[in-house]
Amino acid sequence: MNAAALYQTQLPWVQKAKTAVEAVAWTVLGLYIAYIAVTQYILWNEGTADLDGTVLNKAILRTVLYVAVSGLFATAVFQWGLDLAQVIAASPMIQAALATNTLVQDLTNFTSVSVGLARAVGLGVVLLLIAAIQMAIRAAELVIMS
Repeated sequence: MNAAALYQTQLPWVQKAKTAVEAVAWTVLGLYIAYIAVTQYILWNEGTADLDGTVLNKAILRTVLYVAVSGLFATAVFQWGLDLAQVIAASPMIQAALATNTLVQDLTNFTSVSVGLARAVGLGVVLLLIAAIQMAIRAAELVIMS
């Protein structure tokens, strides 16, 4: 599934949507830079500590790098996760565990799944009853305290 999702990022309509989103991001970034530049200029005229604009330039450079690298970084992390999952799935330890594990065989059997589901529902009901009783006891204690 991860490989199919990674291949879908290369589809033409996805690439066009990516281009459109990047255009919007660059436009918003340009507007933000213009806003910051104007406000910094106003503050500079009124006596700010950033006389030469280095703080503004660093902020602009940092933001440009974030916008430019974010898509590539997300794709690289997704590809790394896919490669890691394939390496883990191909390891001999996983194959040995799957061969000797009866839990996987039990999960394929519908009766054991339904028994497990019934146990889980029963446990949930018991936990809800315990929580309701505790809530009633605490409400009674609050009434007595008040």
